[in-house]
Amino acid sequence: MTRPLLLIGQTRTQEFCSIRRWLEAHFDLTQATDFNDLPAALDFYPIILVAMSVRHQFRQSEIEQLRRTAPLAKICVIVGSWCEGETRSGTAWPGVERLYRYELIPRAISEGWTGDPRCLPPTYSADESWLARADQAYLLETPDSFCMVCSRDPEFRNSLANVAKRFDLNLVTMAPTDISASQDVAAVIYDADRNRPERQETLQRLSNSFPRARIVVVLEFPRHDEIREILSFGGHHVVGKPFDIVDLLTAISADTLTSDNLSRSEDGFPS
Repeated sequence: MTRPLLLIGQTRTQEFCSIRRWLEAHFDLTQATDFNDLPAALDFYPIILVAMSVRHQFRQSEIEQLRRTAPLAKICVIVGSWCEGETRSGTAWPGVERLYRYELIPRAISEGWTGDPRCLPPTYSADESWLARADQAYLLETPDSFCMVCSRDPEFRNSLANVAKRFDLNLVTMAPTDISASQDVAAVIYDADRNRPERQETLQRLSNSFPRARIVVVLEFPRHDEIREILSFGGHHVVGKPFDIVDLLTAISADTLTSDNLSRSEDGFPS
């Protein structure tokens, strides 16, 4: 039996439609366009998502009322690409998690949202949740396969190499100018260039050199059109900077890989 989930907001836009389709495939989804359209029994939903397309779309008083009406629910605001300032300079709503739209699906996978969040103790904090996810194993396809990190920035390459040691991942690093083919690469982490022509060229080279690898692109505050462009040029998933390292590990792990590893969806995750 699929878990019930309530999605609030205008989700027919290009930016949110792929999220809505993924949620429809994995949950018993109920949708409401705004807070005047909510179903009666809110305590029926263990997870409530609020899709925010523009800043100030929802009032804090509405979120607080939702928190009081469904005190046991996991409430999360999905932040659209036009709301960056809301998460960087806005005041956080108490008791509500905020995720960028491209963070939602990997977070739902890594935290096991299809399980019932109500099984967690009432004092279970966001930090405890992160520690639980960080403590799990992240594995590639086979013991012999490895992850390739492609970046112009030596500090980025070195920092991920240190992370790989912590999680016992086989990882090698290279600059975009040093790309060479290998059959043992299960995943590629590409620290993408802001220059679009260079980014497109590098993506095509990575896709040709590692045809069976899952290519995860890291890009600072990616817009919807940039994500679609990256997927069309060979990327499988986009992780925005600054990123949660657990989200990045989830994106490259074997649990995310499918038997049809070459298929791509708009959100970058298998349906």
